[in-house]
Amino acid sequence: MSELTRSREINPASGSSTGDSSPVLSELLARARRLCDDSHEGLSHSTRRISELQQRLAEERFHFAVLGQFKRGKSTLLNALLGEPLLPTGIVPLTSIPTFLRAGKNRAVHVYFHDGGHEYFSNLTLKEASEILYRYVAETQNPKNRLGVERVEVEQPSALLSTGVVMIDTPGIGSTLRHNTEVTFGLLPQCDAALFVVSADPPITEVEKEFLQNVQGKVAKLCFVMNKVDHLTREELAEVDAFFKKVLSEVGLAEAAIIFYVSAKQGLETRMNKDPQAWRESGLEQLQDFFLEFLSREKTRTLHIAVAEKTAEVVAEAAMTAELRCRSLELSQHELARRIEDFERKV
Repeated sequence: MSELTRSREINPASGSSTGDSSPVLSELLARARRLCDDSHEGLSHSTRRISELQQRLAEERFHFAVLGQFKRGKSTLLNALLGEPLLPTGIVPLTSIPTFLRAGKNRAVHVYFHDGGHEYFSNLTLKEASEILYRYVAETQNPKNRLGVERVEVEQPSALLSTGVVMIDTPGIGSTLRHNTEVTFGLLPQCDAALFVVSADPPITEVEKEFLQNVQGKVAKLCFVMNKVDHLTREELAEVDAFFKKVLSEVGLAEAAIIFYVSAKQGLETRMNKDPQAWRESGLEQLQDFFLEFLSREKTRTLHIAVAEKTAEVVAEAAMTAELRCRSLELSQHELARRIEDFERKV
């Protein structure tokens, strides 16, 4: 295991900012997987995680999650960016299952279960797809995930998704539904970048502040969206903005913070009504332009950094697991020797 232990010292970002780092990173992933396979230390979980990272790197599949507390408007924001009301929304905590949105020629829904089962619905209308999503991902229809759904993937015709990004709608944190928070925390290792959504009522809570501290280091790129700004006067928005930036400063995120001010509900309505002026006024046009610019210029580099960092974490965990197993074996040998000595003395 000495080589696996040394692999923990790899600089995740080295080679990612200039040149084509993909071949080097691919080789490092293959090497890490071989080390886990050859260790015979019960590292199948690490092997599986590295295999998933290899596949994402090969497909250039970039995971961009939408995170935040419940009822901040995450699903509505994604619907606005998609241009239609696909994802479930409501006035109570709703999304309980992570939903992965990726590009597709025709609308389809894949439902994956914890027991390995899979259901597939293809060539769907918007209404049919929305009803299926309500059935499997909405807390009202699938309370505490009694159906055992692991995740849902949606294929959706979309100019935004056609850039190779996979958008992830996550359960809201901090509600009375504790399992939603646990699902979102468990999803962070799969996220390369994230939009953290807050709203003006209130601008940020202690739960969100603690969550932000946990998100740091888990994603390679983090941006912020303040939703529901249409409810504020200009003076109120300035006050909320100052408070929010103060909180970001306290958790060490203010200096490089990118913040967008939007009304997701207004944006969805104007997108559906094809009103360009109102779309711009909703703030969604600026957010969409940022997405497209970021995905065209930084997606590959950010993906490589994220994959490298996640691989380093997997290797570190694998090395620790192997070291602990080796120590337990050594302790067992010492205990066996002691018992033999005791037995011989008695004889």
